[in-house]
Amino acid sequence: MESEKKNILQPLCIFTCLVCLLSVLIFPQQTLCNDIQADKGLAPHITDISIVNDNTMLYVNFRLVDGFPAEVVDALKSGIPLTFLYDIVLEVPGTFMNTTVVSRTVKRKIKYDTIKGEYMVSFDPINHRVIMVNNEKDAIRLISTVNHIPLTALSSLTRNEIYRLKIRAGVEKEESSIAFTGILNIFSSWGYKTDWHEVVFNY
Repeated sequence: MESEKKNILQPLCIFTCLVCLLSVLIFPQQTLCNDIQADKGLAPHITDISIVNDNTMLYVNFRLVDGFPAEVVDALKSGIPLTFLYDIVLEVPGTFMNTTVVSRTVKRKIKYDTIKGEYMVSFDPINHRVIMVNNEKDAIRLISTVNHIPLTALSSLTRNEIYRLKIRAGVEKEESSIAFTGILNIFSSWGYKTDWHEVVFNY
């Protein structure tokens, strides 16, 4: 009787050990694979900065790349209005302290009409416009491409001075969207800010 119990227990022990071994080998590989896939996506960032001027004013152009990751698109498609914020700082770098020439924030707002299937893109009050498009790529382009933003009058700049221009982008949900309060609670810690992108130039 004792020998029969041993004969039954031995295969069970071997099977249990094999299952444990396979769990250790398989599950870490799955986790590592998921981490690698997550790292493939590029973080939102500012690029293509160009500084131009006319006879009186200094202007800047730039672009936000990869600014619509999956969570942003999902929130937008659910009807949540979003605001994209572009912080722009022009300064004179110093040894111990930087001198700010101008600091401003450019806003672009976007809302998706889930019934009509249209995107409404609105610009900040300095260049107030509202554009309706029914194509996601066009909506992203309108939000992500920022052109001819006035920085400062040329008269406020000093010849042969070194200046540094810093730009970063961020996105946040519209807090005033009462109709989406329940959904907004899900995204309470949601949003992002890019790193500063800097350009140094000699005027």
